[in-house]
Amino acid sequence: MRAVDRLRGVAILLVLAYHTGGLEWRLAPYRPDGWIAWPTLGIAGWLAMPLLHFGFTGVHCFFVLSGFCIHLRAARSRAAGIRDPPRLREFFLRRFWRIYPPYWMALALFGIAVPLAARLLGIHTDEAAPGARDLALHATMLHTLDERTIFSINPAFWSLATEEQFYLAYPLAGIALARFGVRRVLSGALVLSLVWRAAVLSALPPTVEHFMAYRVLIHSLFLPRWFEWLLGCALAEAVASPRSPLVGRARPLALLGALLLLCGMAVRVHVFADKLASDALFSTGFAAIAGAALAASPTRSRALALVGQALAAVGRRAYGLYLVHQPLVDWAALPRAAGVALAALAGWAFSGAFERPFERRSKQVGRPPVGAKIAILPPCDPP
Repeated sequence: MRAVDRLRGVAILLVLAYHTGGLEWRLAPYRPDGWIAWPTLGIAGWLAMPLLHFGFTGVHCFFVLSGFCIHLRAARSRAAGIRDPPRLREFFLRRFWRIYPPYWMALALFGIAVPLAARLLGIHTDEAAPGARDLALHATMLHTLDERTIFSINPAFWSLATEEQFYLAYPLAGIALARFGVRRVLSGALVLSLVWRAAVLSALPPTVEHFMAYRVLIHSLFLPRWFEWLLGCALAEAVASPRSPLVGRARPLALLGALLLLCGMAVRVHVFADKLASDALFSTGFAAIAGAALAASPTRSRALALVGQALAAVGRRAYGLYLVHQPLVDWAALPRAAGVALAALAGWAFSGAFERPFERRSKQVGRPPVGAKIAILPPCDPP
């Protein structure tokens, strides 16, 4: 679906803009009482705020789109009345070929090749080369369970481990969706998220000293973020339904999505409201916008069509761009603009060399090999 590719393009550009903004944009300056300390940014700074500070919301969009793409196959089968048991082996093989080989390539690049090259060239870096434990945790996508490794090697890798948890939990989600329906599952996941977050907030003050603990306990574990991914599953159910509730509602959904994104930004004025509700608001906003994009009629504007094509082209390379962009953008030796340009070029090349081939391999899982003869049985006579 081109709409999904365009939204992926928007999501990766948001993340790239966020990391381009530098560390000074990434943390909200909260006062000791929990209220935000309003920064003095000037007109240009406030206009850039939705991108440079809130560009991290692109990850929320990725989570929603992931749930949508993963569940769409099952949702269409159920809508067509097909009740075949899920083929978990094929599902996990598709996910393996799609995710792990490019990820391991990027891990080897930033975890082994770059530190080794820096040592051989005598280049001093502020960070020590990752050890065997760090590399092993990253290779198995367990690095987000430890405060010391969640952001090591390549900080952008954290969300991939959360995605892996979503995949492992998908069989359970599929059973729950089939048995209880979308509304009950979504409501339960939202309650679970809020209870989890409230428990963490009551146990740990959301201060700078506990920043990394919050990243582990709230932002990188799938349970407090399952609601976001399941929103994508709900969107897949809506698209697959013979009477899709999205038809004819593109504009209201787009307006609702914009309002929810603004609400997510607004709750950031207090740290408790931010930790409790902002993730749900951002992800629901992007789910509504994704629904609007899927329900929208083709545009008649050539300019908008060209923009959409460009976003879709970027979206089809989003995973490769995501894997390599942050270390290059954060490279202190390069001017910011040069780092962004290098990250874009490297990400595009990395995607073509290491992402797209394995994406094609993933799509072949479960399909008969080319040239294979498929036996067609004659119809049986009724008893």
